[in-house]
Amino acid sequence: ARVSSDLQQLATQYGEQIEAETIEDASKSQNIVGIIILIAVVVGTGLAIITIRSISNPITVITKAMDRLSHGYTETEVPGLKRRDEIGKMAQSVQIFKTNEIERLKLEEEAKQTEKSNREKDEKQAREETERRIRDTQIAEADAREKQEQARILSEHIQTFDDDVGQILKSLGNSANQMQDT
Repeated sequence: ARVSSDLQQLATQYGEQIEAETIEDASKSQNIVGIIILIAVVVGTGLAIITIRSISNPITVITKAMDRLSHGYTETEVPGLKRRDEIGKMAQSVQIFKTNEIERLKLEEEAKQTEKSNREKDEKQAREETERRIRDTQIAEADAREKQEQARILSEHIQTFDDDVGQILKSLGNSANQMQDT
């Protein structure tokens, strides 16, 4: 009975020891799992931050470039054009908008220049037409004055001729009267 009691006591001690070791092992396992979870959370958070920044920073930079382009600063460089991901595709789209805006501004400037050139051409033609009309009017006025002068001179000659013929006829009439009286 004493052996049995010693065995029982040994078994109890051994059971208690195994239980203590199991609790200690479980506690260590919990600590290890906790540390692993903590490391996983830290690494996951770090990767999430890196991923978010790798996406948000390029998008922020492209957004700033788009904002500058929308305010007319066409010299703005579009970042991310060499990237082969979605950010690169966005950058290429922004570059197309930039190129189209530059072309639109160029065409607008050409249209303004053409309009200015046409307006200057029209103004020049109007001036030339006005000058031509003034010259034509001056020539017509000079011709009219010359014709009036010619008409006046002709009228004077006719009057002189009439006076001369009138005197000749009067002289002939007097001479004819004197011849008849004789």
